[in-house]
Amino acid sequence: MVEKAKKKFAVSETALSGMKEITAFVGRSEATVLDWVRKYGFPAKKISGQWESDRSLIEEWRVNQIKNHPKEDKKSVMNGL
Repeated sequence: MVEKAKKKFAVSETALSGMKEITAFVGRSEATVLDWVRKYGFPAKKISGQWESDRSLIEEWRVNQIKNHPKEDKKSVMNGL
């Protein structure tokens, strides 16, 4: 009897598996990452109970956040001091 080999996903070198890897990569807490997922479309998803993401998707998201972030005027920045 020939056993069928279990197929595994080909994991890319940029894959992040688990919230611990994701938070280490972005340098933020789990609470912050979850907030970003809910509010800003941060590219992470819970799949079968495991958080998954990808370094290249996070970098793309980061660049888009920077590009689309409204510019702060000098007056509002100075008022915060």
